[in-house]
Amino acid sequence: MRKALILFILGAWIFCASGPLQAEWHSATADSRYRIERATDAPAAAQAGYFLLWPNDRAISNTCLEVFSMNGAPVGYRILWSAEGAPLKVLFDSSRQEAAYYVYTGPGPVKPPDWTPRSGLILETRKRAEGEPTNAAAIRKICEASGPVLGRSLVPDIFLGIHPHGPNADFVSILNGFFSADQAGGYDFATLSEDASCLWVDGKIVAQWPGCHGIQEGRRGQRHGRINLAAGLHRIEYFNVKKGPGYTIEAAWRPPGQALFDVI
Repeated sequence: MRKALILFILGAWIFCASGPLQAEWHSATADSRYRIERATDAPAAAQAGYFLLWPNDRAISNTCLEVFSMNGAPVGYRILWSAEGAPLKVLFDSSRQEAAYYVYTGPGPVKPPDWTPRSGLILETRKRAEGEPTNAAAIRKICEASGPVLGRSLVPDIFLGIHPHGPNADFVSILNGFFSADQAGGYDFATLSEDASCLWVDGKIVAQWPGCHGIQEGRRGQRHGRINLAAGLHRIEYFNVKKGPGYTIEAAWRPPGQALFDVI
């Protein structure tokens, strides 16, 4: 089970020097305010929210962003991705469990506060660096040395066959996120991929499939490993090095007492 995020929807107000919104304005520098409201199907206890924001005719590089609770308390956030001509992808701290928050924008660069999300799954892809992915350490080293970054997105699981940030050739995938183990015990994790991949849980290598290859010899979870986990929240990291065209990555698990692997 992955830790869920809350999806929020936006409405916008433009600040005026006077008017009914003046007393509630929480930013000293912003010129626009957006109200974001919890989606009707959002999980009740999600610890992170997510929204897309198109600033008002202002370049992304010259946009300052602030997030506040309904009563004006500052809220931590993280810019997941920004690029000129595209919306800002924003994660923020929704642990207050409020039904709505305010987002302010104004002139100046984004200066996110110190906050790290503890839920969700982030996919980052980069132009592939050279190197031979002969084992898990080499796979990770190639991914971390690769660049530039092609894009970042939230994904629901590690189960992709299309590169969402560009052509399906010569790139690496880096996935970071969290999942919840319902019970303590031995968990099996498997990787299925075109070309080299490895899967880490709580900073430990659990499964790997190095080298350049197709997916046939991993379809039944052959490339797997086991780790003992306590019940609760755990971190997952997944790396894939793709040489040439094509793209398939999948991470699956087999919790205690379960006979078959499922996509995490």
